[in-house]
Amino acid sequence: MRLTTLVGGLVALGWGALALDYALGARRARSLDREPPFEESETAPALSVVFAACNEEEKLPAALAALAAQNYPGPFEIVAVDDRSTDATGVLLDRLAADGAPGNKRVVVLHVRELPAGWLGKTHALWQGAHQATGEWILFTDADIVFAPDCLSRAVRFAERERLDHLVSFFRLDLRGFWEHAFGLCFSFLFFLRFRPWHVRNPRRPEYLGVGGFNLVRREAYHAVGTHRALALEVIDDMELGRRVKKAGCASDVVGAADQISVRWQEGLSGLMGGLIKNAYAGLDYSPWVLARSVALAVGTMVWPLVGVFAARSRTERAAHAVSLAAIIGLGAYHARNGRVPSGYALTLPLTTLLLVGVMFRSAWVTETNHGITWRGTFYPLDALRARKVPPVPPLLPVG
Repeated sequence: MRLTTLVGGLVALGWGALALDYALGARRARSLDREPPFEESETAPALSVVFAACNEEEKLPAALAALAAQNYPGPFEIVAVDDRSTDATGVLLDRLAADGAPGNKRVVVLHVRELPAGWLGKTHALWQGAHQATGEWILFTDADIVFAPDCLSRAVRFAERERLDHLVSFFRLDLRGFWEHAFGLCFSFLFFLRFRPWHVRNPRRPEYLGVGGFNLVRREAYHAVGTHRALALEVIDDMELGRRVKKAGCASDVVGAADQISVRWQEGLSGLMGGLIKNAYAGLDYSPWVLARSVALAVGTMVWPLVGVFAARSRTERAAHAVSLAAIIGLGAYHARNGRVPSGYALTLPLTTLLLVGVMFRSAWVTETNHGITWRGTFYPLDALRARKVPPVPPLLPVG
């Protein structure tokens, strides 16, 4: 038997096992779209929504309006941190605090003028915001996320009923045009296959997850894992928070919320790819070896089956590659439909995987050649990012 035939057969078997695992996991998936909010007779725990905003004047008004319109029946507060914005972000936040949110919602606004050493801007801002938060539950989100009015009531009720310490929610990406749909689907699809969110709830499984737009964590669990101070130099702080919560033995789970949460992520293919270049190498642990392994796995499983169908020298080899390709397209179409993306975009997955590989190489090249990253005007040395030292406690910011 030719080596290529053997490899093709192994890849086909792998795709078969993965498709079965995905299908079984999808049957157990939960969605906030189908979860009820708190009833009038129920007591809702206090909730704090914390987010950092840097130059978000265009997207911030819609997000603030959605937060102000939340029908949350318990104590509810918005803690917003203006992280060194140079546009009207700070003015918009101060206006919300001055006018007050409907329903006697508490609004706290902090302004970061200078970033202390040893911190990323976002982790420092979230740490400051969390220090001001008073809720039993803290939702870490982003300044461009739009929530449906009952969303947070549904989420906290679900977390309380399931006795969770941490809840992550996926949401609908507002994708427009061919390339946004194609590349967005590829990123989402490979992300699911890599982290397999359907296993996060199982305490005996190693899978974990965190999403920057929706990390809902119980206050006790947040402090148990060291708060954002332990994540001070984590570029992908959302995933690291999820990892630490799971490692600490806390109960974590994942839900979908396509009708409850949405975001306009990045604009155009260049925007999507550029948005990932900053943190792709961080997701590979700043390791050339992990980069090489990840690229080989992506190309070998997502791209090679398409090449193999045309380059195969025997019917057996061609059939093995065809099975893999059918699994990629079929599973990708199912994933697309769940994410409100036309299923036909699954046909582009081999091509867009190459674009994602290009993002990984570009991210590694920029980080290694510059010996670090520049984010929001601050340079962070690669050695410091790899060391991830916990910095001293920074001074607390005044409110307002």
